[in-house]
Amino acid sequence: MLRRLATTPVRPLTLLAAQMAMGLGTAVFSVLLVLAVGRLAFGVALPRQPVGFALALVLAAAAVFAIGLLLAAVAPSARTAQSLGSVLIFPVMFFAGLWVPRAVMPELLHRVSDFTPLGAGVQALQDATGGAWPQPLHLAVMAAYVAVFGLLAARAFRWQ
Repeated sequence: MLRRLATTPVRPLTLLAAQMAMGLGTAVFSVLLVLAVGRLAFGVALPRQPVGFALALVLAAAAVFAIGLLLAAVAPSARTAQSLGSVLIFPVMFFAGLWVPRAVMPELLHRVSDFTPLGAGVQALQDATGGAWPQPLHLAVMAAYVAVFGLLAARAFRWQ
């Protein structure tokens, strides 16, 4: 399919942006569904800072998608990209607080976590859920991941 698209005037950046938009749309819809079910079925409170929550959600998802797009762009095959993604996901999830909650991480790990895409994303989402605006540091970290990894993916993209 990519070889056929290579003969059209579609630029790699446009193709990758469309791919990211589709992924972001799916992620946002999924989160909205989870929030609705949580609220209606279980009485879970909605985020008290919905605009900050939406911004943090989109930036966190876009940061992770940008990293995935770069992996797909530089990997010689789909199997290699999957392997690289599998290796990368564990430290990313660790710093997001999946195994050790961020609140009880030692100070050094907590600080490192602030500069990872999901660590910053988790903290920004928690801030917005609690009613505070996400911290500018966390928003900037996620935006930097989107910009840097997104542009690197567009530069490294191959039509084969």
